Amino acid sequence: MGGFYLDTFNEDGEVMYGLDISVHPDYRNQGMGRGFYEQRFFYLSILGNLKMYATTCRLPDFRASGYSNVRQYCEDVKFGQRADRTLTPLLRYGLFLADVLENHMDDPESGNAAALLEYKP
Repeated sequence: MGGFYLDTFNEDGEVMYGLDISVHPDYRNQGMGRGFYEQRFFYLSILGNLKMYATTCRLPDFRASGYSNVRQYCEDVKFGQRADRTLTPLLRYGLFLADVLENHMDDPESGNAAALLEYKP
């Protein structure tokens, strides 16, 4: 996916990798995040050589959730049995939970894990 610093970025690759998007709390719930992702998906469709969009997202509600298994937590978010303030909206935007990357980053709030998300047009 390009690595932490996108060291393995390949401009001739077939995957568009998205970096973090954050919306200031004063402007949330107004469709801004969805708009950013819709633009990413639009560019994916017009560039032609790309097969998919992929990103990782942190899981800020995992630690406080009471779950001990991050994979189960993500599956429950995926199926609407609980919400996560980052993962839930991304799934609503049409991204697919492809995997859970354990020990992905130093982020105790996320259990040091991230969700690997994909979007295929």
